[in-house]
Amino acid sequence: MFEKVKTGFVPGSFKPFTKGHYWLIQQASKECDKLYIIVSTLDRIGKEKDEITIKGNSMVKIWSKYLLQIMPQNAEILFVDKSPMKIVYDMLSSEEEIEKENKNINNHTKIYEFIIYGADENVKNAFNYKILRKIAPTLLENWKITIKIFPRLYNISGTNMRKYLFNNKKNDFIFNLPEPIRKYGNEIWSILKENE
Repeated sequence: MFEKVKTGFVPGSFKPFTKGHYWLIQQASKECDKLYIIVSTLDRIGKEKDEITIKGNSMVKIWSKYLLQIMPQNAEILFVDKSPMKIVYDMLSSEEEIEKENKNINNHTKIYEFIIYGADENVKNAFNYKILRKIAPTLLENWKITIKIFPRLYNISGTNMRKYLFNNKKNDFIFNLPEPIRKYGNEIWSILKENE
């Protein structure tokens, strides 16, 4: 009998982290044995004139002080100074090598599956199947990589949150933080506004 082991990936900039991000991570953690939350530490430059820039070091401070404590037990947070998707590619490339070795040995008792999570079409658009076919062909051929898109449960995005910051809509901003950290909303607001 084979044991299924599911590994999940939630890559993102999370600038700032919203209740929608939190919900997605909770759902993904219920489906996986191990969940990697891959967080970009790069600055998120506001693309629109009414959007604040979020500094990567400010978000690392918020993760360390408030968010790590509310993450699921099976989650590991990786802070990266490059594209979170690139890290997922690197990890899948390593798993591809293990898959090839296991195929040759043929005495393994575990079946590994990998799930990449996102909201709406963000992950599908960001993921490049051409690269996946190049770095993990065996995993793809054996249907061991899945991209799972959750619908947006809340009508909130990082762009909305950056606009709330820019336009000083503190109540809207705090309301759209994950419920367990709303009580720290004023502190989180101050950390993100200090670089303005």
